[in-house]
Amino acid sequence: MKRPQEHPSAGQIDNRSRDNAHAFRDACREFGLRHIRTKPLHSRYQRQSRALHPNRPGQMRLCPALRPLRWQNRGAAPPAPPMQPALEALAYKLATGGTSERRFRYAYANDKFMEQRMWRKLLTGVVLAIYSTSDPVAAMEAKQARVDAGWACGVDRACVVADGSYRIRLPRRPNNGRIGAIVYFHGYRASAAEVVADAGLAAAAERLGVALIAPDGIGQSWSFPGSPARNRNEFSFVEQVLDDAAARFAIDAERVMASGFSQGGSLVWYLACRMPRRFAAFAPIAGSFWEPLPESCVAPRPKLTHVHGIADVTIPLAGRVLRADIRQGDLFRSLSVFAPATCTASWPATVARVPVQGLLCRRAQDCGGSLLELCLHAGGHYVDPAWVERAWRVAMPATVQAPPAPAHVSVKP
Repeated sequence: MKRPQEHPSAGQIDNRSRDNAHAFRDACREFGLRHIRTKPLHSRYQRQSRALHPNRPGQMRLCPALRPLRWQNRGAAPPAPPMQPALEALAYKLATGGTSERRFRYAYANDKFMEQRMWRKLLTGVVLAIYSTSDPVAAMEAKQARVDAGWACGVDRACVVADGSYRIRLPRRPNNGRIGAIVYFHGYRASAAEVVADAGLAAAAERLGVALIAPDGIGQSWSFPGSPARNRNEFSFVEQVLDDAAARFAIDAERVMASGFSQGGSLVWYLACRMPRRFAAFAPIAGSFWEPLPESCVAPRPKLTHVHGIADVTIPLAGRVLRADIRQGDLFRSLSVFAPATCTASWPATVARVPVQGLLCRRAQDCGGSLLELCLHAGGHYVDPAWVERAWRVAMPATVQAPPAPAHVSVKP
């Protein structure tokens, strides 16, 4: 039976470390080696490694040949390594107290392999750099062609504009010519990558044959009036996203709908108020104006359909106070900004008639002719991609034939 291996004491390690350090220095100077690997290849050699490097086990130690100031004769150049296996093995034995020549040669060969691979990578990079800069005009034209074709960004890579970025998911079977798009603004602490990766939203956009565009908020938030965030001008950023997507992906500017959830839904309300001509319709979910509510909005009155849960405690129907100077707005007062109070005065009473399942929708009548709809459900703070798809079909029946209304959706004037 093999005897258990004894571990040296701390004093033995210190003495061996000092002796091996002198042997290591002498071996390097005697044979002109560049480096000796001290990383143990097996647990049996942990003792030698600790003795050689008590504070840094498993690292590679450079010979003084790479540090000319430590040579005794500082004016002389370091000797060239002879690269002879016998001398290499002897130097390793002097430095470590003795081990097999085979293991040292394996470690040395591995070092040489890594060094050769590093040089190959460096040479490849130099060749590619020379090739790419040999004709800078052609390189720029090729890059612009890839950008124009949509190669540079999409689902996995963000499309960059001046004030931020966005991601886009194109339909697999797009219609001939320009395509419509749903611009979806994520909620607080979410991201554009999560939006385009959502299977429900992707399936809804695919059924409609439209693109799904997901702008990215700075700090996973949006900076609209009343919001706690003050990161950028979101209206200018949205203009940049719409212009870039129209130029890069052939988006039809007449068939773009804005939608969003939670804080992203609140941003959609402000877009409907300030930029009604840039979108064909608006479909906010679980978010409305924040205090103070806007006194007026830019004409014309937008097509807007809003979905909200009566049990929502994150953004309640009546809003809530977040800080002394930050308060969410009341949903029914927000609706009255887009229409006279007489058009939506009876809507608060609708809350008592919301079914357990499905949506109960009310549409404003005789308020200017544009679509203004409120859909309530009995749930809390969440979003269903089917609501986004329904809003598209309701708001743009001329481009997409609307299917029969789902069984659990009740629409009343």
